[in-house]
Amino acid sequence: TIGYGDYAPEHHHSRALAVIFIPCSVAVLGALLSRIASAVINKRQAQFRDEMISFNLTPDMFECMDSSEDGHVTKAEYISFMLLAMKAVDKELLDALNQQFERLDETNTGDLTIDDLKASLEKSLRSIKTKLELSKYKREMLSKGGSDKSMMTESIRFGSRSPT
Repeated sequence: TIGYGDYAPEHHHSRALAVIFIPCSVAVLGALLSRIASAVINKRQAQFRDEMISFNLTPDMFECMDSSEDGHVTKAEYISFMLLAMKAVDKELLDALNQQFERLDETNTGDLTIDDLKASLEKSLRSIKTKLELSKYKREMLSKGGSDKSMMTESIRFGSRSPT
């Protein structure tokens, strides 16, 4: 039945039609409500975006934007503040991006250059070279045999490369 039970399909044909019609009408109603909700949300987001773009900067907001506390708001500080205010990103993501930038800025200049890329690659290659040297040393020590193996373990434990 539909509603309070006053009306119910009585014939086989009307029941077959109800089996198809009722689920389809529920789906259509769900899609309609979804579109209405999306339109309302999109309108509110557009209004909020317009408000954020046309706001007046106050001294309090300026202090919040000035994360370096040097009396100047850089473009990066402004954009970071606005993205956080608009909830387009969260603080954790901005912090992670800042940490990534600091890792990439090998020359500590505050901007990324080709020199930073070269320094990062050289650092990575040195790390790989060191690992290969240690691996080679370990293989050499293990190939010397059983008694040298225990001596190698002792030398590694005490931080020296060659047994004393």
